[in-house]
Amino acid sequence: MGYEEKRALDISFLVLPFVCIFAPILFKDAAATYWLSLLTLVGLYGWSFNTPLEDESKIQRGAGQDLNLPEPVMWAIKALDFGTGSERGARSEDKSWQDQLAAYEKAAEELAAKKAKMAESPK
Repeated sequence: MGYEEKRALDISFLVLPFVCIFAPILFKDAAATYWLSLLTLVGLYGWSFNTPLEDESKIQRGAGQDLNLPEPVMWAIKALDFGTGSERGARSEDKSWQDQLAAYEKAAEELAAKKAKMAESPK
């Protein structure tokens, strides 16, 4: 997921509940709420993809993102963003699956070497 898409989804996560709560008060038709929610989502995507980024070094994944939003909104986004695991102190790299993958690759190489050796030996 790109930075622009993540920014649009983060903001829509905060905006769409208000749209879904207040739209039925203004419009009694359920279809109007649906179309207003869809229009809001499309508008946020359009804004996010057409808003230039200030600095490419600010594009980072995780809780350290700078979205150029007011401080309370940034706090809410950081508080609700559980995708990185950094809020729990999780490390960005899990070593156990890398060790398992390396063991599989080593076994595959050994098997390929045995197969090549058997193919070369005369019968």
